Amino acid sequence: MVQLNGNSECKGITSSQSALSCQVLEKYPNTPMSHKEILQVIQKEGLKEISGTSPLACLNAMLHTNSRGEEGIFYKVPGRMGVYTLKVSARGRVGTYTPLG
Repeated sequence: MVQLNGNSECKGITSSQSALSCQVLEKYPNTPMSHKEILQVIQKEGLKEISGTSPLACLNAMLHTNSRGEEGIFYKVPGRMGVYTLKVSARGRVGTYTPLG
């Protein structure tokens, strides 16, 4: 179950994938992540039971779509293929990328 605190930048997001990804990136604000790493955190921390035939492809498509335009909540890190952070976290800095693992 996705539960966001009252100060969350992710408050009001309706898509389950978007809310989960946002929750993960909020929890690790200085660690931009790929869709694979976000999915690993979701599974490892038991945030949601993952099912379906292509959860990685769906998550990647959602991140890409929601990183475009002014309304996008995610920010694609320049020079890093498929690595995202929250747009709010990226303002004023693009930190170094350290893969989880």
